[in-house]
Amino acid sequence: MEGSCRSVSHWVVACLLVSGVACVSPPEATKAIKQESLRRASEAGLDVAKLQGFVNDRSVVIVSGVDIAAVKRVSAETVAIQLDAEEGERLEISFGLAAALTEDGYLLTAAHVVQEHGTNSDSVWLVRNALKEPFSRARIVWTDPVADLAIVKGNLQMSKFETARRLPLAGEVVFSHGKDAWPSAGRVSRVLFDKRRKTYVIEHTGPLKRGDSGGAAVNADGELLGVNTEISFSGSTAVVAPIGAMRAIIARDRR
Repeated sequence: MEGSCRSVSHWVVACLLVSGVACVSPPEATKAIKQESLRRASEAGLDVAKLQGFVNDRSVVIVSGVDIAAVKRVSAETVAIQLDAEEGERLEISFGLAAALTEDGYLLTAAHVVQEHGTNSDSVWLVRNALKEPFSRARIVWTDPVADLAIVKGNLQMSKFETARRLPLAGEVVFSHGKDAWPSAGRVSRVLFDKRRKTYVIEHTGPLKRGDSGGAAVNADGELLGVNTEISFSGSTAVVAPIGAMRAIIARDRR
């Protein structure tokens, strides 16, 4: 495995977005995560099938750092990026996830998902992994590298997430969008206000891995709590986006 595929330590930001297809998680790792998540979801009494479909309908995969003409295909099962490159040529790509804030294509993600290769919108694309829809070019609307949050706009029509009416309590269930490890369920470890980020973060036990950055973290009612930005196999951190500020940013962009 390439040097860029270093293992992720606990609570360390895993840029999740890696170089080339060599970093796609092996099947045994995906299977282990899925089994563990199913066990946790069952213990929590979650309607896994319902939540899985709900989150899939409101999430997209972001592909960035490459001209879309170089992308050969996207697998619905693994969302592995297969590259059509000449022998010896290495194409640098990134991929992560995003959650729909509006029905007309404004999406929330982690800033490092779209900033890994700079802020060039020409290299950022979206794909509806659940529906195998064509790629849509994404425009970067706003980023906050400190909070690790970003908003992008794509040419998509989709259902949106309703935002959670309150912060979760320790012990409550968190269900996360994982690109190839459905479902990912865990419990809230703690919620704290991060002075550096100037917003709340939710630490939870949902197992996630590379490529899941920017994915939605929702409560048992399917309401959006935040997006996952820091992950490991033993725990994850979701950053809560101040919804009032997000709406103001989207309103300014529409004008």
